[in-house]
Amino acid sequence: MKLCSPKNHSAFKYCHLLLILAFLFLNYPLSLLAQDDPPVEKEIKKQIDKNEVKNEEVKKFSAKGSPLCPNEAAISDENQIKTESGLNWSGYLSIDHRAFTRSPGNYSFKEYRFELKAEAKTEKTRLASTLWVRSLGFSSIRKSADLFAREKIVPVEMEIREAYVDIYGFLFPWLDLRIGRQRIAWGTADRINPTDNLNPDDLEDIWDFGRHLSSDAIKATGYFGPFTLTGVFIPSFSPASPPLPDWAEAFMPSLEIKGYNLVNLRDEIILPESNLKSSSITGLKLSTNFRGYDFSMSFVRGRDDLPLLRDIVVEKISGQEIEVLARLVYPRLNILGFDLAGALRGVGLWGEAAIFFPERIVGETLFPVPGFGLIGQPRTALSNKAYTRFVLGADYTFSPGIYLNGQWAHGFLHERGSAELNDYFLFNLEWRLLRDKLKLVPLSGCVQVNEWRNLKNNLALILVPSIEYHPVANTEIRAGLRILDGRGKTTFARIKDRDELFFCFKYSF
Repeated sequence: MKLCSPKNHSAFKYCHLLLILAFLFLNYPLSLLAQDDPPVEKEIKKQIDKNEVKNEEVKKFSAKGSPLCPNEAAISDENQIKTESGLNWSGYLSIDHRAFTRSPGNYSFKEYRFELKAEAKTEKTRLASTLWVRSLGFSSIRKSADLFAREKIVPVEMEIREAYVDIYGFLFPWLDLRIGRQRIAWGTADRINPTDNLNPDDLEDIWDFGRHLSSDAIKATGYFGPFTLTGVFIPSFSPASPPLPDWAEAFMPSLEIKGYNLVNLRDEIILPESNLKSSSITGLKLSTNFRGYDFSMSFVRGRDDLPLLRDIVVEKISGQEIEVLARLVYPRLNILGFDLAGALRGVGLWGEAAIFFPERIVGETLFPVPGFGLIGQPRTALSNKAYTRFVLGADYTFSPGIYLNGQWAHGFLHERGSAELNDYFLFNLEWRLLRDKLKLVPLSGCVQVNEWRNLKNNLALILVPSIEYHPVANTEIRAGLRILDGRGKTTFARIKDRDELFFCFKYSF
């Protein structure tokens, strides 16, 4: 099998788009052809289709929900609209508005999103795609000429989130193959997954923990009795999508040079070379079930998808003020992962850990010296010392419809090295009423601890009380408040003045 070269990457992308368009326009003639089948044959086809439907890789967080953001549960089969035997449609329309609580109460986030999922199957193949059409953000009018650019008045974008083909029994009956743009989710914890390192993080909405971009990849899955072996090959590297500007500083620590005030900062990002040796990512996972518990062990050779500051170049010094050029790179990582999930006496349990083996990155700090030009000092940007992130969690549903979820996470996705790892305690208490039409979430959020020895001055707190109402089937209305506070060098202390109200509407089909 030939892999697409980097030069053909754009052609490969357009091929995905053409597949989806063809899929949409072929729906009508397919439905006409189906009318020629006798009623009995139609009923048999429908029954066969129901028996053959295989669930997609279940997103581990869909059933548990999230303490920090709206729960986007997977759409059940009965909510899908079947327009033809072997042809399924599903999706949702969501509206998400947020505003800062502090004066003057500016809007902090706005998104209108329409997601469309399509699936076509034969006995040995399956085509699946997910398309986002959305309007994100606000009008960006700065001058009268901008009024003639519609994208500046109403920003709209279309994105192929997934588009892939499954081939069942490829070469051997026990081997399945998936080719195309796909989300490969590894790990058992609730949205915070240290072993989930194949797809780049999507940090556009920092409260939607666990969201990733998809990757153009080949995934092979072999079934050997009680064991499942999965191999993944991603030919090209893609960086993470960063947070929106109002929230970027939560994950992007500020650059400081002692004795000077930074007045101008430029940056230069150095991507890996566009070849298989430098840019490719590979993964291997072995999973099994033992006495009702799911276990897996994985290995990924990839890259950190968040940039690392390697070089600091001081370009100009004027008294105590300096102008700086920062060079950033994406270091190589080898990651060994373990996870488990199960239940004990009605209590759901899960655990996940990943050991990171980073490459050593040595950069330099360059200062201008009159008569000598730039004089450099070496700096260790990243040590090659291994470090471990882990998550332990449990949940339980009480008889009156009260659900409790808790997790302890050691280390977050932007933290590197043992000295940088913080502890995060996440909690979520839900109370369902009126036959699940109403859900109250009085206690939900996270406590972050940066340093246990000085707890009072190294602590952050997030509280997210909310209410959710389902007036009719497939319809969800949610509103709430996000309260932030913190001290010291904690992640959320940097954005503690950005409390916000949110309102969400979602209709699924």
